[in-house]
Amino acid sequence: MSRARRLVVAALVVTSLGAHRPSRADDAPANPVLREAASHFERGVKLYEELDWRAALIEFERAYSIAPHYAVLYNIGQCRYQLQDYAGALAAFDQYLALGGGQGPADVAQRVKATVGDLHGRVARVFVATNVDGAEVTVDDVVVGRTPLSSQVVVSEGRRKIGAIKAGYASASRSLDLAGSDSTNVDLRLEPLEPAPLSAAPVVVAKPSRGRRSAVPAVTMFSLAAAGLGVGTVFGLVAVGEKSHLDPECQGAGCTPGTTSQIAMLKRNAVVSTIGFSIGVSGLACGAGVLLFAPARADAGSVRPFIGPGLAGAAGSFW
Repeated sequence: MSRARRLVVAALVVTSLGAHRPSRADDAPANPVLREAASHFERGVKLYEELDWRAALIEFERAYSIAPHYAVLYNIGQCRYQLQDYAGALAAFDQYLALGGGQGPADVAQRVKATVGDLHGRVARVFVATNVDGAEVTVDDVVVGRTPLSSQVVVSEGRRKIGAIKAGYASASRSLDLAGSDSTNVDLRLEPLEPAPLSAAPVVVAKPSRGRRSAVPAVTMFSLAAAGLGVGTVFGLVAVGEKSHLDPECQGAGCTPGTTSQIAMLKRNAVVSTIGFSIGVSGLACGAGVLLFAPARADAGSVRPFIGPGLAGAAGSFW
């Protein structure tokens, strides 16, 4: 639009928002909302002068969202027109005329009506249907509605991508070359997504169990120690008894005739007792060493000590 046309609308909007360029800090509008909206609008005017229509559009739309005023729609429409978004420009100008076309300058309203007439030849209308309700309809990846649509979607002429998306379904789209004033229907079929295959059960690698030190070797050693001590004790007592019987027969330098076999038995029992006690002491020492210093094992065996008449030991299984 020309500089004169822009300034007419800018002056109208800035005045209506209660904003102006302050010369002193206390000249600023008291209402902070209106002050913010006027600031965005004035930045939009400056950007439009610099031909930065995309940034200007953002500023004008931000001003309108903060403090809606019909005159801002004129500037929004002009930005969209320059960006060749003819459908967006048509919507903005139609809304401008509906909300305040008779309130602004008459020449501005006439120009808007003439532009609207031109834009009708630059847009097409597409009715989009989907096989499932609740799908979001998109034009060039911008959501414009949700099915079922009650009316056609107005789109700018040219190549347009019409799509539909819905959670749980594969998206569908079609690209169309549309001329001005075209009217067409587009049917999009959304196929349900297959359930994700169940993943294979995770392979659990068992960590080596630290476990406790196996008691089997220690119990075995202690059982042998018990057996050795038992044997040593029994044969020791027998030897003591035999010695008490021989003491009266052995006085001075020698023993009476006939005690040779008893002396031999005494010596044998003493030797067995000594060996038994030696095994017992060694078993105790080995068992204690196993408990204190043997490495831990995750597996273990079983052992059962036993003591019977004239017999002592241990039985068990190891793995």
